[in-house]
Amino acid sequence: MKSIIDKLGIDEKYTKEVKKPKYFTKVRDIVPPVANYNFMADLIMMPKTKEKYMYLFVCVDLGNGEFDIEPIKNKEPSTVLQALKNMCKRKYIDMPEYTLATDDGSEFKGIFNKYLYDHNIYHKVSLPNRHSQTSVVESLNRQLERLFIGYMNKKEEETQKPYNEWTDVLEIVRNELNKVRLRQTYNPITYKYPIFNATVQPKYDVGDVVYRQSDTPLNALGNNQPTNVFRVGDYRFERIPHKITKVLYYSGKVPYRYMLSSITRASYTEAQLMPAKQTEKESKYKVKAIIGKKIIKKKVYYLIWWKNYIKKDATYEAEADLIKDGFQDDINTFNESR
Repeated sequence: MKSIIDKLGIDEKYTKEVKKPKYFTKVRDIVPPVANYNFMADLIMMPKTKEKYMYLFVCVDLGNGEFDIEPIKNKEPSTVLQALKNMCKRKYIDMPEYTLATDDGSEFKGIFNKYLYDHNIYHKVSLPNRHSQTSVVESLNRQLERLFIGYMNKKEEETQKPYNEWTDVLEIVRNELNKVRLRQTYNPITYKYPIFNATVQPKYDVGDVVYRQSDTPLNALGNNQPTNVFRVGDYRFERIPHKITKVLYYSGKVPYRYMLSSITRASYTEAQLMPAKQTEKESKYKVKAIIGKKIIKKKVYYLIWWKNYIKKDATYEAEADLIKDGFQDDINTFNESR
């Protein structure tokens, strides 16, 4: 294979499969083990019941593993918000004090997002297709699906008829699974957080330029493939360099994670990054559009919508830095349009 690949001139640098790490950054390494501080929520699509319930709203406390579930009939933000309020009337969870993490679904926007904002709860929204950012609630989802679908299978075997009434066992699942999942929490005042004690130095430093692992398969032009399943030969790394803006330190077995420029809602491990070539450090940044402008202390900043990223991930960049990086024409076009 190697001789054929060499003969065809194929470069597999960006298509090689990323090896799964032996250790992962665990939730307890980055989230304080304190109840009612930080939550994560999601929706599960379920079979339609006689009362027309089609979804299960799931919310889990990251501090102690406790959760609650609420059946709903639609995905309207107002319906999901009411489901959260209903949960807080029971004994399992209260409204989070600090954060609530969800995916980027429309059901968590509008009035749902506004309610969190008005009550000083930070709404953490994961990047599209980046399931690792909501892994805790998705793991709980699989447990719930196993129980509810298993129950419906049993009823269908007994009756030899289709059975969709998963809501029959809501209370049993809620009570019994919480007994298994509930773990010890600590007083935030007296709890002693683990001391950072890394035995290795970080591979990258602030200012280094890297390529990041893509969450979806890409073609050689940097566009998404028609499938979300990676095939041999698909690009697994984006060809857009990013500067490392922060090195995050943790006390677990994966002591370092890295924040990248223009990506404010995710961090990456060393295995998910690849050094960019010196000659490519600035040449691969691509501006899709300049969509805003502001002046702070007599310095001009432009709001950049980067190619291959969603509009909400646009970032303000200093005019001097943009000109230095070769984006003078983009600036001129934006100013002329205004």
